[in-house]
This record gives sequence, structure tokens and C-alpha cells, in this order.
Amino acid sequence: MTHELKILPKYFDAVTKREKTFEIRKNDRNYKVGDSLILREWYHGKYTGRRIMRYVNYIYYGDGTYGIPEGVCVMNLKISPAEAVLDGVTVNQYGKNCTNITNCGTLNII
Repeated sequence: MTHELKILPKYFDAVTKREKTFEIRKNDRNYKVGDSLILREWYHGKYTGRRIMRYVNYIYYGDGTYGIPEGVCVMNLKISPAEAVLDGVTVNQYGKNCTNITNCGTLNII
């Protein structure tokens, strides 16, 4: 299943740079391992147009331990080959936007 989610710019940037590899969300969508997340940057009450896709490869469902309440989940995000191009923008391993594969240098997809 694919979920489109709002994400603030500072977190969006951290995801694109591969510094943030998780999402903490209220589990109101019944998230599952294998789901895809389309994270859409949200700023001042509207979408900026930037999006990035990640896949969920592990979920910790909160149960009150470790400070994560029941009904909240922590999802580990994985990059997929589909991330290479989303909305016509390629993101290389350094999180920099490129106009096409040839000017990006090496593209590592994990």
C-alpha cells in the first residue's frame, strides 16, 4: 500500500540526505512492512511540490515501553530503486538534486 504523508522541510531535507531513516507516526493507517511512503514537503499550510519515496522495512509498534505509546509506530525507511527519479528530479547519494543521471556522478541505490 502507498501512503502520502506531509513532512516539514527540515525533516524532508534530512530524509533526502539520508540522515533521517525513520518516521514516527500515529498508526492511524495500519502501516505494514513493505508499504511505500510518499513524503510530500509541507510548508506554511501547503505543499511545496517536492516529494520523495521510501519503503518501510521494519516497524516498531508502540506499546508503552521505550517512551513510544500505544497507537504510535516507528518505521525504518529504506531507499528503493524507484527513488532514482520522482517528479523528474534525481537525488544522488549526497542528497543533491540533479537534472539527469549523467551529471550526478555515481548513484548508489541501496
